[in-house]
Amino acid sequence: MTNIYFHSNISNKLIYTCKLVRKLIKKNNIILLNKNSKQQKEFDIALWSFSITDFLPHVSIKNIYANITPIILITETDIKNNNILTCYDTLINVSNVIPKNFTNFKNIFEIISTNEIDKIFGRNRYRFYKNSGYFLNHFKNNIN
Repeated sequence: MTNIYFHSNISNKLIYTCKLVRKLIKKNNIILLNKNSKQQKEFDIALWSFSITDFLPHVSIKNIYANITPIILITETDIKNNNILTCYDTLINVSNVIPKNFTNFKNIFEIISTNEIDKIFGRNRYRFYKNSGYFLNHFKNNIN
């Protein structure tokens, strides 16, 4: 069964997620699900530049090297028709949707910011997973 982790009350979703990717990449292949291409571009830049000592190799799902890169950036519209996702065991969701075929992943990390709209979408996803019978791990960030 898929392990689902909610990280909420995140004041800087971009940096927090980059740090989470840095931690998880040691043992996981990661899909980073973004709302749209604008957010995906922000993560692309941040993953290359947030730390001068870390190398976090990543590409967009549309890149020819996607099938051999440990971190894939994908948008809500891209996720609908992609089979490469079965090669990855961890999905980090910074979008507002419940990922298609989420049961294919060993781990899902839902990142919820302090933004009220983000919280509403996060609560909806939390309810969905809970009502579907999943045990949810919740980490509330108390440092802002």
